[in-house]
Amino acid sequence: MSTLGCVVAAIKATDLAPIDAPLHLVFKDKEITKMLTEDLERHEDEGWIGTEFATHIRALVSKLRNRCAITTLKKADLPVEKESLVRAGEMMHREHERSQLTEAERINDAPVKRFNLTGARLARMTQALAYQSIRAGSPAPQRKRTVETFNRTKQYLNEGNEPDVSDDEVWRKLRHQDYRKVVADFIWKTMHGANKNGEYWSNIPGYEQREICPSCGCTESMQHIMTGCEAPGQTIVWSLVEQTWAKKNHPWPGASLEMSLSAGCKKWKIPDTKDTDFGAERLWRIIVSESTFLIWKLRCERVVGHSDDITWTHSAEEITNRWNDTIKQRLQTDIAVIKCRGSERLLNTGLVEQTWRGTLENENRIPPKWADKRVLVGMARVEYIEHPD
Repeated sequence: MSTLGCVVAAIKATDLAPIDAPLHLVFKDKEITKMLTEDLERHEDEGWIGTEFATHIRALVSKLRNRCAITTLKKADLPVEKESLVRAGEMMHREHERSQLTEAERINDAPVKRFNLTGARLARMTQALAYQSIRAGSPAPQRKRTVETFNRTKQYLNEGNEPDVSDDEVWRKLRHQDYRKVVADFIWKTMHGANKNGEYWSNIPGYEQREICPSCGCTESMQHIMTGCEAPGQTIVWSLVEQTWAKKNHPWPGASLEMSLSAGCKKWKIPDTKDTDFGAERLWRIIVSESTFLIWKLRCERVVGHSDDITWTHSAEEITNRWNDTIKQRLQTDIAVIKCRGSERLLNTGLVEQTWRGTLENENRIPPKWADKRVLVGMARVEYIEHPD
């Protein structure tokens, strides 16, 4: 049972128990009991600012103060107490499945007014607490374009058997540690629709022509740049990614903007098992993020850097070379990191080997645990294969 579940159950029990009858509350850990006893004065002095599940905990405190009988709080230590908590969690789960209600909707979380202490003590107020309170009371307005892009990304994850990914995780993984900083910044801006393309140029005098894709004649968008543009670039890059990914024996989901934005959340299992393929997941994050950023750079060079010649394009050979060089640089960065003293805190050598397994040149000649032995390795070149229409 989660922390919120325990608080919800305590509120429900308090509501059901007569106020003049003894009440014995048992929690799974000391976190809640400490919050309701030792730390209660501090939380109330600070106005519960920044406290998780503050609304429900304040309601529980007011309901407990409204009681006139003895109330005890303790952590579950005895086997029978732990077993009771497990059964309670199972009952709540079954009720949730039947009613399709959230934990908050199944209870009365309105506090008892005469015991509901509001506000914060001025003597305990700090600049940080005041700022946190202002931020909590005035949520930032959501941008329409951000909401639309985010919802499409979540839908893509749900359709791809990733329904358990939370909104917070999607936002955090936009800046995954496996992304280079410049790439992470670009992906974050893409989620917000903050890149300079398409409609961005429509209101800038002298640059209105940049709203239209010079190769296709349609309004430019990130979806169009990443998967729809007829100019040499995205088709070649995604073909190289698909060829590389095939070496991991995982299915190719098909290129899309949502695939790029959700790469940090994508889970892959070792074929025919339920075990996580950590190496494949890391390679996926690397090649998808780097390829997405490369497509954007190619577009900027073509549309902005050669704006005086709308017929100018990159050659297939140049695009292939740049993609191979980009991924090879990531391999060399991994090798450089694991050679550093204390590198085990930054990057595990086993994970590096799993990441690049299947993609290395002359891999059958490379000894096991090559990362530990400082063996010189290189990535096998991937060539673009043009498919006939």
